[in-house]
Amino acid sequence: MQAAPCAPVCAGARAVTLAVVASDPGGDALTFSALGLPASLTISPLTGVIAGTLGYTDAGIYAVTVTATDGLLATSAAVTLTDAHRGWRWALAL
Repeated sequence: MQAAPCAPVCAGARAVTLAVVASDPGGDALTFSALGLPASLTISPLTGVIAGTLGYTDAGIYAVTVTATDGLLATSAAVTLTDAHRGWRWALAL
């Protein structure tokens, strides 16, 4: 699983888009989910795109687990979202 960020830093109160990229060796369709996202962000189960608008009240460090599954097998990756009070940073740990 890989992340294709829109930008390495997203300054406060801006739209955020992070595309999670995964593939199935058998070509099966994948469904995406995420646990631990700030309330202002969601993940599209069909595309794996995490999107929303982060604002001042979203300040904090979020340990997010992103999962891709074909219905039988699944893989997950840890993503950390950190607010440094000057901008948002995503870090993907595989």
